[in-house]
Amino acid sequence: MTVRDKIKPFVIVDYNIGGALHLYSVEDYKQEIFDTRKAEGFTGTAAQWHALAELFVAEEMPDLIGDIEIESESDILTIYADDCTLLEAFAVKFKAALDDDELIYPLFNRL
Repeated sequence: MTVRDKIKPFVIVDYNIGGALHLYSVEDYKQEIFDTRKAEGFTGTAAQWHALAELFVAEEMPDLIGDIEIESESDILTIYADDCTLLEAFAVKFKAALDDDELIYPLFNRL
């Protein structure tokens, strides 16, 4: 199994210089995380995914600060980097965190 298979539903798109990591239709993935704080207005929007990804980088992968750029638009989360290996490293670790309730829920609660 390749790295790109392991990170699904995240998708990496390669460009001539760098690449982008996308999560399309953010409201269809891991909604149960956001549902825990639905009363506070968390619905799983791209902007909320953006905030979660930024917090993850700050706390779990601070060495990537300045090397990746996180953007959200409509229902798509996008992370850019000039180095696709950085995107893959981020994607693997972020996806693993999302699959680890003991890590992701406390992180999410700090938003």
